[in-house]
Amino acid sequence: MFIGSVPREVVTQLLRVTHVRPGEVFVCCSGSFRVDLAVKATQPEARVLSNDVSLLSCALGAHLTGQALAFRFHGELAFLEEALAGRSYLAQIGGILVALDALKFNRKTEYGRRHFEHYHKHAGELLERAEASLAARFAEAGVDGFFPGDFRDHAKRAGDAGGLVIAFPPTYKCLAPQHRVLTADLRWTPCGDLVEGDWLVAFDEHPEPDMRCRRWRLATVTHSAPAQKWRGHQIEWIDADKLMERGRFVVRALNTWESLRTYETGWLAGMLDGEGSITLGQAAKLTFVQKPGAVLDRFVPRWNALASAVVQWRGVSTEAFGVLGGFPEIMRAIGILRPMRLIADLQAKFSDAPSIRSWAPEHAEVVSVESVGVSDVQAISTSTATYVGEGYLMHNCGYERLYRRLHDNVDVATPLGEGLG
Repeated sequence: MFIGSVPREVVTQLLRVTHVRPGEVFVCCSGSFRVDLAVKATQPEARVLSNDVSLLSCALGAHLTGQALAFRFHGELAFLEEALAGRSYLAQIGGILVALDALKFNRKTEYGRRHFEHYHKHAGELLERAEASLAARFAEAGVDGFFPGDFRDHAKRAGDAGGLVIAFPPTYKCLAPQHRVLTADLRWTPCGDLVEGDWLVAFDEHPEPDMRCRRWRLATVTHSAPAQKWRGHQIEWIDADKLMERGRFVVRALNTWESLRTYETGWLAGMLDGEGSITLGQAAKLTFVQKPGAVLDRFVPRWNALASAVVQWRGVSTEAFGVLGGFPEIMRAIGILRPMRLIADLQAKFSDAPSIRSWAPEHAEVVSVESVGVSDVQAISTSTATYVGEGYLMHNCGYERLYRRLHDNVDVATPLGEGLG
């Protein structure tokens, strides 16, 4: 049994040391069919029976068994149906890939509309690329059967037939509803309170071309809801013993904080809004400039009481204070005090935020892994596919809304019945 994508090297090594006896191999949750096709290629005497439930996998499963799944795009995906006129079945499958990419963007936001319009405008070119990619992998490939149903039923059939099971069961890597994420106005908010359209502090899913590091970004919430439950069962935390074996350190990018609502912090926030400034870039700065006198004498001890390290510069007629610790400490100071002008200024300048590796994040060592039993989890997706949860860098976890939008805009005409092949 595997969790997540299996690297090609692992598949090769697995087949090198494991002999699949002649008979039937049942692959549960085939996904990209990487293992299915590797078994078929290296041990052709084995009968490989694949399984999955997504539209993409069902369309590929039909192709790999020499058949075709009849489906049609409509609604907000009607532009794909027009672009597919006269194209091959692999191009139709490529349309699902293009649709999945396009539907990641929420058309209720300007950001999402612009990206979705890009897919509409360049549909033909994107379909050609998707078709070429699928042809390179699947044009001459095949499996012996495909079951479009619950992987547990597929595994049961394997048991009844005395076959070998290779399983990739679905897992969730989401936060519990009470766990907090960092919003764009620098509040740590329980993720269960998020709604579509909320803005979060996030980061690049992948480094930009010619860049070695990811950069901080702002992102919109495209989906937030309790994770779907399978046939009435609650989602369980997955046994994470592999974390101790594969990598004992996780990166914590930020410390969390609580906003302070006292007279003193309100006074400091007002002073920062009046005399403070933010400069972003690889050398991010939050500075406060003031002439010597009673106001400065009052500012210094109250600022230092926040436990933010500061550096002081002396000018001819003024003194300037800056926060040490880089961008994380700047966000913490602003998040605690909440100076409204500087919060708006930070959001406006966020595209110039430094890279995540421009400072030294904490590498927390995992010293133990314990089961927490049964718990609800919150499925979250954002426009960047990333967010910050309790200070840790997180990736999108919920695809329910994405697949729901896909199925709302695709009609499937082929009855799959008990399977293909």
